[in-house]
Amino acid sequence: MQETIENILYYPLIHLEDFSLAPINLLLFALLFVAGKIIIKFTKRLFKHQDLTDKRFTVEGKEFPLWKLVKQLIWLIIVFVGLWSLNINNPNLKSSELLVYEFIRFNHFHIAVYHIFIIVFIIFFSRILMSLIRIYFVQRIKSRGIVDEGSLYVYLQLTKYLIVMLSIIFMLRSMGVDLGLFITSMAFLLVAIGLGLQGVFRDFFSGFLILFENTIKVKDIIEIDQPNEENIIGRIIDINLRTSKIETRDGKILIVPNSQLTHLTVNNWTTGNHATRFTVAVAVSYDSDLEVVKQILTECAREHHKSLKNRDIRVRLLNFGDNGYELDVVFWANHTFSIEMHKSEIRFAIDQAFRKQGVTYPYPQMDIHFDRGFNPSIHPENKESPQ
Repeated sequence: MQETIENILYYPLIHLEDFSLAPINLLLFALLFVAGKIIIKFTKRLFKHQDLTDKRFTVEGKEFPLWKLVKQLIWLIIVFVGLWSLNINNPNLKSSELLVYEFIRFNHFHIAVYHIFIIVFIIFFSRILMSLIRIYFVQRIKSRGIVDEGSLYVYLQLTKYLIVMLSIIFMLRSMGVDLGLFITSMAFLLVAIGLGLQGVFRDFFSGFLILFENTIKVKDIIEIDQPNEENIIGRIIDINLRTSKIETRDGKILIVPNSQLTHLTVNNWTTGNHATRFTVAVAVSYDSDLEVVKQILTECAREHHKSLKNRDIRVRLLNFGDNGYELDVVFWANHTFSIEMHKSEIRFAIDQAFRKQGVTYPYPQMDIHFDRGFNPSIHPENKESPQ
């Protein structure tokens, strides 16, 4: 009976020249998986007892939980033990031979077991390196005021893309890929794809321009001039290679192709001269005292907390309208994301002051005059023409 069980457990399901995979290996993998689950469960209880479950390191809005790092380390050890367990039915198998075992080989290109460890190592190393760079930028550069937050985001994004590119090159080289031939093949492929995806590649190229030129940064407030449509006003919250995310004043998140930010007229409210002239238009009836109206408009604009006190406030008489005077008050304020709300507050103040001073608004009116001597029956246009 025991020999039968051993024969079943050690019966090779996959048999190669120097390696075999038996049910005993699958059973050990399953037991290690269950053991990993149990270890993680008890470790989590220990973390909870020590109040370490929610322990996080926050850098630039991104959180790095300690528990997640420990969990990944446990699974890494489980995988290592699982690979070591292959020696049970492969006593002559050396770790070096197992690592160089190749799954695929085509000329110089090959994928072996050690490539799995290389890929895992590169992913972990890249993430750790990026975290260290982010911490360095935050603590050493931003804290000293050398760069602002928008520029810091650009530098971090460029560093991220550089690390990813170098990691991919290193992995391809370890697999025996000829980078010269690879780049040549990719060039022809990109040309062929680019003919059908010109818009997508234009967005990618525009994304690189935005990141390198640094004219538009995260948290900048911009206004995009839309032909024949209402302009888009919003705050940049994310810049990627193909698209950017913009938060509008309505709280909506717009995903805008980067080509719109480079080919359309974009007014960056955050950079340049922060003080901008704004106007609030109003109309009053013809029986209103313009001097009183002028004083009210000036005081309401000056008393608002967003109005710049060191700039002149002017009231202009724009036109003698069909129903009343048309005026506007011109004031200066810094570009803010809620400038329309501030203008609305000034309008409320103006309306309240108008009611106190008895200033009225115009309304559509029309005067109709009747000619009592007019007789439609004898009007020349109604006379019958002679036959």
